Amino acid sequence: MINELGDQHSYFQSPAAIEEEARAVAGQLDFVGIGALLQNTTEGGAQVILVFPDGPATEAGLLPHVMLPTFLDETIDDQVREALKAMTADGSLDGLILDMRTNGGGLGSVAQANLGMFLGGPQGAYVTRESREEFVVEVEDIGGSQAVPLVVLIGPDTVSYGEIVSGILQHAGRAMVVGQATLGNVEQLKRYDLEDGSRAWIASATFEPIGLPAGIWEDTGIIPEVLVSGTWDEFSEANDPGLAAAVEILLAR
Repeated sequence: MINELGDQHSYFQSPAAIEEEARAVAGQLDFVGIGALLQNTTEGGAQVILVFPDGPATEAGLLPHVMLPTFLDETIDDQVREALKAMTADGSLDGLILDMRTNGGGLGSVAQANLGMFLGGPQGAYVTRESREEFVVEVEDIGGSQAVPLVVLIGPDTVSYGEIVSGILQHAGRAMVVGQATLGNVEQLKRYDLEDGSRAWIASATFEPIGLPAGIWEDTGIIPEVLVSGTWDEFSEANDPGLAAAVEILLAR
């Protein structure tokens, strides 16, 4: 039935998938093997997304490719907060790059907390035919984070709250966006718990940025000011054209 909706957003979860997601949300995923989270690439290889602390991957010197891979983990905002504190311990930053190219979204509360480190106030609303839920961000300044020049990297794998956060920072004039256009997936899902312990998530509302039509980002995706060819998984940090373009933008300010 969910597939027949044809909205490409609604989905079904088995009880096992629900349990795994709950552990991910709490930041409690364990690891086996080398202690790294990998994502398959289009060429049949893999890129390192996350490296777990104190594991073999860390000891071997493997480094993650991205900065903000998800808003599903409720510890992400604390990790960003601590990183900002560490980076500004000796003074304010000249610029900051937020890499969102593999951010598949997650929880609205986590997205709002991360946004709040860089801007604040009403940023839009989730709307249906009958209702409107305002999207308001609470300000939190960490070492000058509210004023630091920002560049956000996006691409086709930036989805849901990954798109909304990137779009809000761009629309508010808070950040320059670099990379490739996202596919447009900014609908809000409503949860339905079923008797057998499974769960259905049904798209029920769409995002309306301040001053723009509801659902516009669903139609267009987030469009970068600076287009960069190639997907993130084709490059290492040393030859990544997205990172290079972002650094050039910050140096020019």
